[in-house]
Formats: sequence, C-alpha cells, structure tokens
Amino acid sequence: MEIRPFEARDEEAVSRCGKRSGLRRPWNDPRMDIARKRRVQRDLGRPKINLQVRKDNPEAVAFYERLGIVEDHAVSLGLPRSAMSPARAAACADTSKRAP
Repeated sequence: MEIRPFEARDEEAVSRCGKRSGLRRPWNDPRMDIARKRRVQRDLGRPKINLQVRKDNPEAVAFYERLGIVEDHAVSLGLPRSAMSPARAAACADTSKRAP
C-alpha cells in the first residue's frame, strides 16, 4: 500500500474503492465527503490517517484492522445540526468562524 497526499485525480478511484468495499453506508456520498474535506483542509497530505467508523459497522472495523489500522481509543463527539440554533449551524459550516 502506498500512502501519499491526496490529489484531485484520485477522487474517482477513492470513490470506486469505497463502493467496491461494500462498507459504505447508503447515506454517505464519498464525492461530497471529499469535497467537504477539501473545503475545510486544502492540504490533504498528512502523515497520519484518521478514520471514523461506527461501532455498529463491525465489517468496516474488521476491514481496516486487516489493513493494519488499529483503534486509537479517541473520543469523537458531535452535536447534530438539528440540535443547533440556525446561527450556530451556519457558523459551523463557515470554517472562517470556527474556534481554534
């Protein structure tokens, strides 16, 4: 496996890989996820890979474990947009207003 910075030309292959794996949930659109990530963080070349996999998706957990990826015991917290005020939801969508 070669790990290198993401390039725009990789989008189609990344999307196909997600589809072929059979692990993608119906509500996830890899193209939208990639576009969102690139808006927030233009430089996608990072030495560490962080994945978020739901505990209720043991097939995905097993898939990544077979690749040598291990759980790092981090806690991921989130507030559903439905629980946010419209102003807070807009601020979260606008990265220039995010807290450090």
